[in-house]
Amino acid sequence: MPIKEISQPKYIYIEDNLRLVNNNIRNKKIALPWYQNEKVLYYSEGIKGKKYDLNTIKKMYDYLDSIGELYFIEIFENSWKTIGDVTLSEENMPIVIGNEKYWGMGIGKKVITALLKRAKVIGLNTINIPSIYTYNERSKRLFKSLGFKKVSGKKESYSLDLSNINLKMTEKEKMLSGMGYNSMIDELINDRLRAKTLCKRFNDTKPNEIKERKLILSELFSKANGCFIEPNFFCDYGYNIEIGENFFANHNCVILDVNKVIIGKNVM
Repeated sequence: MPIKEISQPKYIYIEDNLRLVNNNIRNKKIALPWYQNEKVLYYSEGIKGKKYDLNTIKKMYDYLDSIGELYFIEIFENSWKTIGDVTLSEENMPIVIGNEKYWGMGIGKKVITALLKRAKVIGLNTINIPSIYTYNERSKRLFKSLGFKKVSGKKESYSLDLSNINLKMTEKEKMLSGMGYNSMIDELINDRLRAKTLCKRFNDTKPNEIKERKLILSELFSKANGCFIEPNFFCDYGYNIEIGENFFANHNCVILDVNKVIIGKNVM
């Protein structure tokens, strides 16, 4: 749900292999294994000896979606894999890494940091955590490390005054989040220069230099397995482009990748 009539982005890219996805893009069934894991429910919901069914999960997500921006957490391992959920709201900031394989890897801190930056940009003033279970030491350490303070007189409640922290989204982060950004900063100018230089090298290859073209494209794109592109080719950044196997593009293809462009397998 939009916060203060602010549109929720489809994706927030945190790193090349870590992103947040608007909950409306994914089927909620993907969360069922997480909330049938007793350890996940114990730490996140304080529940023992019980499992959530799809109806319960849907009601929970409907509530979270009503108070803020609900996202699924995804990592890239050959393909994007959904591993948890998180909500940005002034009322609460629940986060669940549903797949135990990814516990203790610092993913939660990266996710919360990215959302705190977004919170500042969209004008939120305070983030409150109504309750963290006393035994959930990981969550307490996470939020304390990011500047959350224990609320006086309230057991295991925390709050963060965003005006007191220096967290700003970079122009590149804004670009990848679909927000307004300044494209004329040095970082993005240099990134575009890199892409244009590689495109020039690619476009100057001879017709029989197929191996050289593949090497250039592998350097230009974040992922390019078995794709074939005829010169001339042009793009903005290159690193925002992921291309699946057996992709073919004819002469004078242009991809304006100011955000992620993902092309699947067997595409022409």
